[in-house]
Amino acid sequence: MRWVVDNFESTAVYNSCDDNIMASIDLLTQALNKAVSEARTLLGRTCKLSDIFPILCVYSFREADPVPREADNPWSIDKEQYPPDVLPGHCQGGFYSTSVATVKLLADEAVKTRLSHLDAVWITGILRQKLGADYRSVRAAPAVSTAGDYSIFFAEEIPQMLRKEWGRIVSKSKILQSITTR
Repeated sequence: MRWVVDNFESTAVYNSCDDNIMASIDLLTQALNKAVSEARTLLGRTCKLSDIFPILCVYSFREADPVPREADNPWSIDKEQYPPDVLPGHCQGGFYSTSVATVKLLADEAVKTRLSHLDAVWITGILRQKLGADYRSVRAAPAVSTAGDYSIFFAEEIPQMLRKEWGRIVSKSKILQSITTR
């Protein structure tokens, strides 16, 4: 997060995506535009991404999950590390987006907060809550009703999808056709 803050304008969009997911950029752009529009309506003024932009859970939003405590659960959190029995509203891994301005606030808080192995919960839930940002500052991307609505391919489908997409691109380009047939 710190590298992003140091190298991008606060008006840029930050996306965190697991390596087994490939997002639909068209749908993601629509979701971001809708979120800006909604923020403008709520704020009653022009909203820019440099404003404190909400964290949009592109993969899955979880409002209040019980904290997993089972010893055999890889997502278990020790009571000493996180005493409450309910996790704050958070994005459930996969993919989330926000502004670099919001990332800066999260990164500043991160250096003061004990790290958790559940990075999406830690960043979009625990750090956000420590900033004083309430539950309305993290939410499902507009129109997300099930996990993965904006994620069009998962790990096992990506190689096949990339070959198909590359074939489509090559078929439309004489230059690429000449390179790939050598």
